[in-house]
Amino acid sequence: MAGINTSIFSAHSTRHASSSAALRKGISLDVIHKTAGWSEKSQTFAKTYNLPLAAENDFAKAIMQ
Repeated sequence: MAGINTSIFSAHSTRHASSSAALRKGISLDVIHKTAGWSEKSQTFAKTYNLPLAAENDFAKAIMQ
């Protein structure tokens, strides 16, 4: 109903989007790690989650505000 292609994006996709958005908004990696339940030395965020947006658009901006 929101226009999201669920064959590509799942509920788990929100973890990727929210943790990356939090970093862009200035939240520290320490807080992101603690909130996600990752250890301080975890590389999960750096390797898998902290990816650049393909393209900024009005839809993405509206969702992330």
